[in-house]
Amino acid sequence: MDRIAIVGGERLHGTIPISGAKNSAIKLMAASILTDQKLLLTNMPRLADTKFLGRLLQQFGIAVDERDGHDGQETLFDAKEIKSTFAP
Repeated sequence: MDRIAIVGGERLHGTIPISGAKNSAIKLMAASILTDQKLLLTNMPRLADTKFLGRLLQQFGIAVDERDGHDGQETLFDAKEIKSTFAP
């Protein structure tokens, strides 16, 4: 774990944004095919793994919309109609 050294004797204040967990995000992305309702995942990490799975889901016919939301990066999934079950 990284460490932060505080020098100067001043009180700390403020916030540090924490990015979403990749392993949890991937599982939730895969679960988006289980419903015909739209699924909005917030605090989404933008990594090669999540982008790859997003492209794979799109090949199944799932709409994947990555965008910036009020609380950071979010992705909207719409699996109303699955057009294919074949993963190339």
